Amino acid sequence: MHFKVYLLLYTHFLFIHYSNAFNITCILSKHPSFSTFNHYLSQTSLATEINARKAITVFVVHNNAISRLSKQSNDVLKNILKVHVVPDYYDVKKLRNLANQTGQMTTLFQTNGPQRFLKPTIFKNNIFIGSPTNRSGLGPILVRSIACRPCNLSVLYISTAIVPLKISDTDSDTTSPVEPPTNLQKVSPVQPPVYIPPPAPVLIKPPPPALHPSLAVPSKSPTDAPKYYGESPAKAKDKPDARSVPKPTGPLATSGSGCRDTFDFGIGVFALLIMLIIVI
Repeated sequence: MHFKVYLLLYTHFLFIHYSNAFNITCILSKHPSFSTFNHYLSQTSLATEINARKAITVFVVHNNAISRLSKQSNDVLKNILKVHVVPDYYDVKKLRNLANQTGQMTTLFQTNGPQRFLKPTIFKNNIFIGSPTNRSGLGPILVRSIACRPCNLSVLYISTAIVPLKISDTDSDTTSPVEPPTNLQKVSPVQPPVYIPPPAPVLIKPPPPALHPSLAVPSKSPTDAPKYYGESPAKAKDKPDARSVPKPTGPLATSGSGCRDTFDFGIGVFALLIMLIIVI
């Protein structure tokens, strides 16, 4: 009877243990974009320590952003990776509900300085995960969640690697500059309205007033030649104009009006003689 009770309890605890167990390398193997980070976890034996934790948060980095750490020694590389591991459970929802829009998380990197902490910050609706030692900015941006097992495992994708000061071989801040979030819309400044002048008025000249048909001046055409009656144009041209003939001068010069006056005087004398004869 007691044996069955012990066996039942052992089976229950064994089920709980395996239900909470996870393998970080198997989880990341499903995401080729993080193969370099997964390789570094196995190379530094940090994957075994992660798998032994009951609650863990891992901030993974894309292959293009972590390849620059390949020149670091194995010990320095392991310390840098430890900064990306928090022995507690943080998902996106928990990070967004931070008090005062910021907080502090303790990592697996054991030291007496501030290099062991991470500082999450919410700014413009984005979550930044940085190191207190880095003064160049807020740190990498939290892009999205890769894997999540509530209360046990949270794998979060950040834009660049977190390298605190005085932890690498170069002893300098090697954190890449923070890129602007892609989900923020860039609002262009308001431009003043462009003044478009109105078109210049087109002046239309009024047509000339129409003349009355009686006042219209007939146009002269080459065919409107003067007409000649009686004589041909050639003879009319050769005939001298009476206005151009010079008048005779002197005692022999008589005009038509002088002849007429002489003729009328003779008729008067003749009539007077006849009247005298009749009276006598």
